[in-house]
Amino acid sequence: YNTGSKNWIYNNDYVDGNDAFRHSKWLSFMEKRLKLTKTLLKENGIIVVTIDDYEVATLTLLMNEIFGEENYLGTIVIKNNPQGRSSVSGFQVSHEYALFYGKTLKARIGRLPRTQEQINRYKESDVNGPFEWRNFRAQYSTESPKMKYPIFVKKNCSGFRIPKLKWNPEKQSYDLLEKPDNSEIITSPVDPNGRERTWKWSIDTVESVKNAEMGVRLDKDKNPAVYYKGRMKDEWMLPYTIWDKSDYSASALGANLLTSILGSKKFDYPKSLYALIDSLLVATENKNATVLDFFAGSGTTGHAVLELNKRDGGNRKFILNTNNENNICEEVTYERLKRVMTGYKNKKGEKIEGLGGNLRYYKTDLVDIEKLHHTPDNAKIKLTYQAGEMIALRENTLN
Repeated sequence: YNTGSKNWIYNNDYVDGNDAFRHSKWLSFMEKRLKLTKTLLKENGIIVVTIDDYEVATLTLLMNEIFGEENYLGTIVIKNNPQGRSSVSGFQVSHEYALFYGKTLKARIGRLPRTQEQINRYKESDVNGPFEWRNFRAQYSTESPKMKYPIFVKKNCSGFRIPKLKWNPEKQSYDLLEKPDNSEIITSPVDPNGRERTWKWSIDTVESVKNAEMGVRLDKDKNPAVYYKGRMKDEWMLPYTIWDKSDYSASALGANLLTSILGSKKFDYPKSLYALIDSLLVATENKNATVLDFFAGSGTTGHAVLELNKRDGGNRKFILNTNNENNICEEVTYERLKRVMTGYKNKKGEKIEGLGGNLRYYKTDLVDIEKLHHTPDNAKIKLTYQAGEMIALRENTLN
C-alpha cells in the first residue's frame, strides 16, 4: 500500500504517488486495525509490526499514539535481502524494520540463543565458567565522581592495587596519599583520545572481586592495563537491534522454502521462517502463548510457532487471519501449514518430517439479523452449531 506494488490487494493506484495526503490515507487504513489489535493483547502482550522505509516514520508516530511512547520496546533492523534491491535514492535496500511495542509496562522482551560466533568469543574458562577479558575502563562517564580513582598497576602485568586514598568533598575527587614504587605505574580512566571516563566498578567492588575476576594484561598499545572477566552466564542473551544472520534472507529461507513446501511458486515475498522464529522468541517468553497474525499471508508465523514448539516442547497456539483473494488462504496458507504438520517431500524428493499439531480452518461471514427471523430452522441449527464450535475453540474445549 503506497509502495507501487501492483499485486497488492489494496489497490496502490488508488493513492497517487504525488498525492499530498498519501501518508494520511495510509495512517487511516492502519489506525482502525491497530486500535482493534490493542484490545486483543494481554496486559503483558507484545505486538510486532514489520515494515520497510516507505511508512516506517509515520508508523512509529501512529504506534506511539495508540500504544504509548512509554511502551515502545525497540526497533530491529533486519537484513532480509542480502543481494539488495535498487531504489530511487540510489541505495541498495537490503533491510526492513520490526517495531516492538508492549500493551503496558508489564511487557518484557525475551532473549535469543547466542550464535556460535558469539560463543566462540569466550575462549577462557575457570571454575566459574567461560569468560573473555574486557578492558576495565567504562565507555561512558557517569554522574558519580567516586567511580574515578587511580589504580597502581605492575609494569610486568603481575597485578594491581588500589592505593591509599582520601575523599575530598570540596573537590569531589580522591586525594592520592602515596606514590607508586618503581615497579608500578599509575592508571586512570582516560581513553586513548584523552577523554575522561569512569571505571566499571567502585573501589569496594574491586577490592571484593579483584583476585577472582580481574587481572592485568597488555592493551592494544602494549601498555599494562586492568581487565575484568566478562562472563558468558548462559547460551542466551538479550537481542541486538541489528539482525544480519544469513538465515534472515527472505529469498533463501522465505520464497525458496515456501516453493519447496508447496512444489511451485504460489506467493510473492514470504518472510524468512527464522526471522519469524527469533521475533517470536523475543515477543513471547511464555511457551504457552497464543500468537495472532492478522495479515498472515503465506502462513510463516504459524510455521514458526510449530517449529518453536518442536524445538523446546512448548504448547504455543497460533491464530492466522487472511483473505482468500486468488485462493491464497486455501492454496497457500492452509496448504503450507497442513504439509508442515504432516510432512512433505521437497523439490529434491526428500521426505521432510512433519512437526505435528492440529489445524482448524474457518471461513467468516456476516449474519443479517433482520433476515434471521425468516431463516428456516435447519439453517438456524447449523448457525448455532458453528457459533458453538467457535465458543468451544475460545474456551479450549474443542475436540
